[in-house]
Amino acid sequence: MGKSGHIARKIAATLASTGTPAFYVHPGEAGHGDLGMITEDDVVLALSYSGESDEVLMLLPVLKRQGNVLISMTGRPHLGRRLLLHITDVMHTGDDLPSVGADASLSEALMEMSRKRLGMTAVVDAGGVLIGLFTDGDLRRALDSALDVRTAKIADVMTRNPRTIGADQLAVEAARLMETHKSTGLIVVDGQGRAVGALNIHDLLRARVV
Repeated sequence: MGKSGHIARKIAATLASTGTPAFYVHPGEAGHGDLGMITEDDVVLALSYSGESDEVLMLLPVLKRQGNVLISMTGRPHLGRRLLLHITDVMHTGDDLPSVGADASLSEALMEMSRKRLGMTAVVDAGGVLIGLFTDGDLRRALDSALDVRTAKIADVMTRNPRTIGADQLAVEAARLMETHKSTGLIVVDGQGRAVGALNIHDLLRARVV
């Protein structure tokens, strides 16, 4: 966008004139069809002085799913990391992952949430597959319903089929999901649906993704 776009256009022209096929794609037009010009075999050189241009960032998930090699040029390397930071770089794993079994009581889930301090806990089956999520918001709704916290089971109050994200996705994708759905945390799952990590908005803030 802007002056970065002029520079990118010049780079593309120089590459093309010296024997390397290249073309410029305006990020504002890419979302309206021009992105179709980029094939899976192309290397994408993304220019953004701030590293935070929304028009550029919104293209990254599509390019990543397509398998493009991505090179970023930015004048602010610490902010520009948004272009390349992945979920695996910011998520909590292992003993830091809040998780309880499907037969756990609500009080056990609350203890797990308190220990891990992410404001949520995954609910998994015996194989570790995610079957639900319990958050601070779910707790408030449970209390409003006059539920007996001492006897309730987590399966009775958890959110089933919660939104998740894959470990190989970009951290900026997690930020967009949270913003779109007004949530503050996500469970990370693998290809088999097993819970392998968790992150919340504070993790993204610390990583300067948002």
